[in-house]
Amino acid sequence: MLFLHIGLHKTGTTFLQQAVFPKWKGIHYIPEDKLEFLVRMDGAQDYLLSREGLSGKNWAHAEERAKNIACLAGLFPLAKVLISFRKHSSFIVSSYKQYLQQGGYLAFEDYFDLNADRGFMKQEDFLFRNKMDLVDQLFEPSPFVMLYEDITKNLAYLLPALERYMGGTAPAVEDIKLGRRNKSVGYYPAKLLRYLNGKSFSKLNDQGKYDLYNWRLKRLGLDPRSICQYKLGFLPDRPILNAEQLKQIDNLYADDWAYIKERAASCGNAH
Repeated sequence: MLFLHIGLHKTGTTFLQQAVFPKWKGIHYIPEDKLEFLVRMDGAQDYLLSREGLSGKNWAHAEERAKNIACLAGLFPLAKVLISFRKHSSFIVSSYKQYLQQGGYLAFEDYFDLNADRGFMKQEDFLFRNKMDLVDQLFEPSPFVMLYEDITKNLAYLLPALERYMGGTAPAVEDIKLGRRNKSVGYYPAKLLRYLNGKSFSKLNDQGKYDLYNWRLKRLGLDPRSICQYKLGFLPDRPILNAEQLKQIDNLYADDWAYIKERAASCGNAH
């Protein structure tokens, strides 16, 4: 049996990949640099592949993500899927920060327009139920749904349910070390990063005049991302959106989030 953990991005995936899945007994975890194991699988054994990009890149539009999931189902139609979600307001803000870290330069309101829906990312792109419906349609076994808050704060509830779904033996919570987390970019470094990305040529900005992400600057840690994400971490931070804006986003997706919580509860890992 092959288990596929397909993200989404920014939902605790790195933590699972580094601290949980490699310690799972009875299931062979396939690291991203060992994908050749896919052609060496023993049909009598169980395997787990975890890559958030399997369902599309962080800022994938709805149609692109649907295409990726359909392609994945075509390759592994009998796989059992694990999929993780995060409350919409937190997820969208985190998605935007990752967009900046990858070379994006748009202001938040141009990345995601809450009112007129004219942003780079559309409101439809963040509808979780659409992704769930597609997984339900293309993969015969029902997927296992995880919530970011359970991955990061409630492993004692999550791991037994995941163990029932996958089999094998989950690591004990006390044996799991948090380790290094992905470092996000703060408010003021994000503003500088957006400015520098606007000047730099990248996949997200083909109008940029300068190559600020060349290999020499990256090696020295002097590219915009390295400077803003790591070297300016000492700057005071503040939220990108205020409480009212976050509430508006959550209100917009209230039904969608309620559905995801119901799906997680049906898997036995909500409390």
